[in-house]
Amino acid sequence: MVGIFFLISGIVQLFWAYPTVRRWGIIWYYVGIGGTILLIILWAIARLPSIISEAVPLDVRDVSIVFFQIIYVGTATIIVSKRGGSQYDASQANRYMPIGGGEEL
Repeated sequence: MVGIFFLISGIVQLFWAYPTVRRWGIIWYYVGIGGTILLIILWAIARLPSIISEAVPLDVRDVSIVFFQIIYVGTATIIVSKRGGSQYDASQANRYMPIGGGEEL
């Protein structure tokens, strides 16, 4: 059951990455940082033994994924701090459009 939750969360993260890569706004970085921190906390809680069930065993793959999520949180935090928390700048939109294409946002 826990595995299915984290599988669905990973798929959602793939769809969430699109607005971040396209630089739709700083809010997507905040959503990503908050969501990733929440998933790391839930992952850690799932590894703790409880009264109801045993702890989910640690796996090298799981630890490596959490390691890269921590790297993402650090990198996204640096990006947000360097951008000064500013919102999306429409004047920069043409910088990411193909040559000769696109409407002004």
